[in-house]
Amino acid sequence: MHLGGEHSVKAWGSSHPSPFTQPSPPDPPQHGRLKVKTTEEQAEAKRLEREKKLRQYVAATTAIFEKRKMGQLDKEALELTNQILGVNPDFATLWNFRREIILRLEGEGSPEERQSLCRGELSFLETCLRVNPKSYGTWHHRCWVMGHVPHPDWARELELCAKFLESDERNFHCWDYRRFVVQRAQASLSLPWAWTGAGASQRRKAPRPIPHLSSLALPELELVQNAFFTDPNDQSAWFYHRWLLGRAEPEPTILCVYVSREDSSLAVAFSQPVVVTPGSCDLLLFADEAPLAVNWRTPDGRNRPGLMWPRPPRCELSVEKSTVLQSELESCKELQALEPENKWCLLTIILLMRALDPLVYERETLSYFDTLKAADPMRSAYLDDLRSRFLVENSILRMEYAEARVVDLSGRVREHKAWGRERTSGRS
Repeated sequence: MHLGGEHSVKAWGSSHPSPFTQPSPPDPPQHGRLKVKTTEEQAEAKRLEREKKLRQYVAATTAIFEKRKMGQLDKEALELTNQILGVNPDFATLWNFRREIILRLEGEGSPEERQSLCRGELSFLETCLRVNPKSYGTWHHRCWVMGHVPHPDWARELELCAKFLESDERNFHCWDYRRFVVQRAQASLSLPWAWTGAGASQRRKAPRPIPHLSSLALPELELVQNAFFTDPNDQSAWFYHRWLLGRAEPEPTILCVYVSREDSSLAVAFSQPVVVTPGSCDLLLFADEAPLAVNWRTPDGRNRPGLMWPRPPRCELSVEKSTVLQSELESCKELQALEPENKWCLLTIILLMRALDPLVYERETLSYFDTLKAADPMRSAYLDDLRSRFLVENSILRMEYAEARVVDLSGRVREHKAWGRERTSGRS
């Protein structure tokens, strides 16, 4: 039994597996399997990638500033700014340099080359907007490019606005750019106005149809109604709505006429400056239905407009067709019935009433002020001031129609102070 027992065990242990132990299974083959990096390896790889990109970013930025210093406004400089602005559209200095380059290249090329250059610039700007849809510099630069392109495609720009607003209807940069596009576009153009997307389809109540208006403003009002019916708290849509209603320029009107028999003269005050130079005068004076040959001159004789009769301040909205304003007022009241404490809707109702007839709507306006101040107590001081201003304006308007041209604001001042104290005590 002693025949090499110890040595036999050692032999098994040294060169062969023990017959008393279960042999371990062989390792599975590694072919066709993806090696997964550890967390540390991933972090290190990301760090190296960031360092590489940073070196490229710094090198390109240094080259750009060197080219600007040397006055090298060429296509290579334009391509270098592409690399930086494509990843960081908020580098304002580079947008300025890019405009300098484009102005230089425009001066060297034909109109066709200018058109091609601007078209490429607009395409690059879309890429930047995908990186940051709310980039101040990118939207501003797009306005600048559209002002330089020989043949601007305003319909394409409206489609672009619709695409970005469909993605985020709160993008006030896009609303502001759309305001620029509408202002520049011609009313005779047949433009695609539809704003498709979830926002418009999810509004809780269809907006009221708008009466006849210009072919440009009508679809825009319908679009912005869709926006604020969808999200009444989106201030961008309300600002755009206010701008649309106030964009029509009022026609010149006669504010005051004074006839002097002693001097044989006639003094006329207009709501806007008028041209009175010889040969280009649009003013005609008739007596007994026959035109009179007269010499027009400005008050100081220097052929420039002079303020002779100040117009009483009316409201923040300029003159527009009363039917349109009335329709907008009714739409806002319908929305206010659904959103009784929405401050933007309440303020718009007040401004629309002021634009329609401040005196007729005075009592109703004051009632809406009470509701608005309760809904927005943080701006109580501003609302106090706005209400006081409207009361003063109404007193001046009443004076215009009264025989005794005297303005008495004592009662209005007391009423304003009492209203402010009442609202303050109500909060405490």
